[in-house]
Amino acid sequence: MVANSMAQVYSANAVGYVNLNLPAGISLIANPLNGSPDNDVDSIIQLGATATGTTIFRWDSVNQRYGNSIQFILGVGWVTAEPDPNWRILDPGIGFFIRCLSPQDVTFVGEVPQGQLANPVPGLSKVALLSSQVPQEGRLGHIADSTGAAVGLEFPAGTGDTVFTWDVAGQSWSASWQYLEGIGWLTSNPNPHPEGPNIAVAQGFASRKAGPDASWDRDFDVNN
Repeated sequence: MVANSMAQVYSANAVGYVNLNLPAGISLIANPLNGSPDNDVDSIIQLGATATGTTIFRWDSVNQRYGNSIQFILGVGWVTAEPDPNWRILDPGIGFFIRCLSPQDVTFVGEVPQGQLANPVPGLSKVALLSSQVPQEGRLGHIADSTGAAVGLEFPAGTGDTVFTWDVAGQSWSASWQYLEGIGWLTSNPNPHPEGPNIAVAQGFASRKAGPDASWDRDFDVNN
């Protein structure tokens, strides 16, 4: 979880902003809004004079490795040696690490994703860095309430799935959470909860899904 984070979303015309206060060190975050004109890193993460050397690390879930880093240079912007131009596109739903050499304030501005949304979740024990596609805080969920309705962020969990959150203060992974059908999420975390870890707005997490590929589907309306 991002230390000292603050998130505010104003849904008038489905436009919002999210402020993150990133400490020096590594954080696991995500872009919570659709930027303008696009979700290129230069469009969505604009930094100031003290930010040179800030670096983004993206995980390639297809090849199961980190790709080339994306680094900020004052007066130039974000640069990377990765040949694929889509590597710079950070759509909502993608988690990524960011390493700041000094504390940085980041403001995401854009449209709130709405309607029928789908975020692919690689299976067969592949690791992926993910986030909620909508700027909504909640537990990962998948345990239905007493009415049978889905709760939380509706992550498509199945038995054997494991997720990991990042401890910014300790600069390491927190205790893992594993899902068991009919029971919920189990963890050695001192704050266990059957609906899984709480995921803040603009927070990323790691997923290792035991079963086949899945789709993290949401039907989201800011007015409901």
